[in-house]
Amino acid sequence: MHGQENKNPEVILNGLIKSADSDNPLSLIMIVNKRKGNGIFADANGHFNLNILKNDTILINAFGYQTKKYCFRDSALQKEYHPIMYLQKLHLQLQEIEIFPQREISEIEKDIQKLHYDKNDYMLSGTNALNSPITFLYESFSKRERGKRLAAEMRNDDQKRALLKELLTKYVDGNIINLSSSEFDRFIDFCRVSEERMKSSTQYEFIMYIKERFQIYSSYDK
Repeated sequence: MHGQENKNPEVILNGLIKSADSDNPLSLIMIVNKRKGNGIFADANGHFNLNILKNDTILINAFGYQTKKYCFRDSALQKEYHPIMYLQKLHLQLQEIEIFPQREISEIEKDIQKLHYDKNDYMLSGTNALNSPITFLYESFSKRERGKRLAAEMRNDDQKRALLKELLTKYVDGNIINLSSSEFDRFIDFCRVSEERMKSSTQYEFIMYIKERFQIYSSYDK
């Protein structure tokens, strides 16, 4: 047992993560220990400190960059390593019309723009708060009116989730992500895509966002 511990001792990583394109430190980086399935975030200047076993594999995830694996198994044994790790930017070239028939994707985009929920739409019901304050308060706080607002919000969320599933189906068909349909709900919950992002992103921007989120999702799932 003692021999095995010597072959795979605990070491300390004091690392710095940079962009391979600009040589500048990166921020918003997650470092995941694949063996443990947990991770930490680097600081705003790309530095991190992590205790691992020498044979462990770590995954470096940064928004807009390719996920990269590192292992110090074959390195000379040291108590502490000070690696500078470089990440490559994601470069995804798509021929969108060939992957997605224009009629289909345009219909989905139209439905995305129709998504809308504003609780104020279900609070006043045409009642003037100054002229009818009692009625206004009743409609604002009654169980029935709260139920109406909740139902409207749930309908909008269901429509949003259904549209996301349509898009994910197309991304899987286009070999952009490798995700089974049974995992769609779990992946959507993981992404927590805002309605604003869905409406304001171009098709290319949204594909890139989903691809990046899928890389982080996959690193946790292994």
